Amino acid sequence: MGAVAIVASVASAVIGAIGAMQQAQAASDAAAYRAQVAANNAAIAKQNQQIMENNARTTEAAGAAKADQEAMKARELLGRQKVAAAASGLDVNSGSALDIRAGTAGMAMLTDLNVRDDTNRRAAALRQQGANYAAQGENFNIDAEAARTAGSAAETGGILGAAGGLLGGAAKTTSLVSEFQRTGVPMYDLKIA
Repeated sequence: MGAVAIVASVASAVIGAIGAMQQAQAASDAAAYRAQVAANNAAIAKQNQQIMENNARTTEAAGAAKADQEAMKARELLGRQKVAAAASGLDVNSGSALDIRAGTAGMAMLTDLNVRDDTNRRAAALRQQGANYAAQGENFNIDAEAARTAGSAAETGGILGAAGGLLGGAAKTTSLVSEFQRTGVPMYDLKIA
């Protein structure tokens, strides 16, 4: 009967150690999965940041092209106004003909400023969105590192739990063997490796 108790004690310690290791491995695997998901999300956020920067540059290029197009339209209109004034026999460099062209030039300047301002605002908004993606990516990197740390801690905890279980089992088994030897229970059928 004593040998059965000792074998049961050893088996319990071994099974407990195996269970602790399996639980630790499962926690480590889950943490590794969370770390990989966070790393993937960080990479996506980085790509989104690049997309926003590219969109900002495209917006700036389109805005500059639109400003150039508006400037060409304004020069064309100024030229037509000057030709019309000259064809009407007006002095193109004084009076109302000059005032009309000055007003047109002022409107052209205002249009140019509005186009550039709108372009700068849209590009700045895209860059801000890109900066938000960069911050989000950094948060994902932090999450990934925390998950990796948790996985490592789970593995260490599993090893320590298994070792503690084995040591506890060994102590219990030693106590049982000692008790059985003290009481004279025969130990001939017990094989300890």
